[in-house]
Amino acid sequence: MRTLSFPYKIKSFPLKLLRIYGSSTALSTGGTLDARLADSKIETLFPDVSRDQAAAGAILYRKIFIKNESGLTCNTINFKIHPQANLAFGFGTDSGTFSSDGTVTQPDAAGTLILVSTEAADSMTMVILGENPVGTPAGETIILTGDTPVGGGVTFARILNMTLNDAPTGAVEVTSSNTIDTFSIGETFKFAFFTTETVSWGNLATNTAFSIWLRRIITASADPEDVKEFLVIGGS
Repeated sequence: MRTLSFPYKIKSFPLKLLRIYGSSTALSTGGTLDARLADSKIETLFPDVSRDQAAAGAILYRKIFIKNESGLTCNTINFKIHPQANLAFGFGTDSGTFSSDGTVTQPDAAGTLILVSTEAADSMTMVILGENPVGTPAGETIILTGDTPVGGGVTFARILNMTLNDAPTGAVEVTSSNTIDTFSIGETFKFAFFTTETVSWGNLATNTAFSIWLRRIITASADPEDVKEFLVIGGS
């Protein structure tokens, strides 16, 4: 029961010089940028579907890095899954390990964010990356003020990831016009998975990189030969 595990397309400038790198630890747990992955390694990033996985179903995670080796600044990088059924991606942090199931709720309307903790002593910093209402990458840093709500000044239409610089001693709630997510005690990092939408990353200077997570869902009783999704990466 074999199938192409991760066929992919990469459309970049010039001459396909957006390269894919692996991480320094087990691919399922994250880490920092490591060696470049050869095409043969990229296509087998996920293992072949076993009979047991095909019967019972499974959810697998892998972390990769996108690096610009063109000598030029890449102005926009777009990501889209095709088809969207079984593979999803989410933006991570350069050194982070997997600590969220990717269930971040997106704002039901564009707006600023409000942070509050259940613990008065929590005063750590949160960095939020996302997109504004016109689809341009946006970011903001907000300092928690314990159990007193504090608002940000950037309007987000979509959240890519949220990172606390220290583990909270209380539960930290992030809201907009609706509840975005709650960081449990000790949790520092959350990101959203995207499947049906094209998501953009902003400028990427030459010789720099950023990470993304891939989530592959193997549906119980699925035919492994039908699991043939791929990620399209485009740069301009």
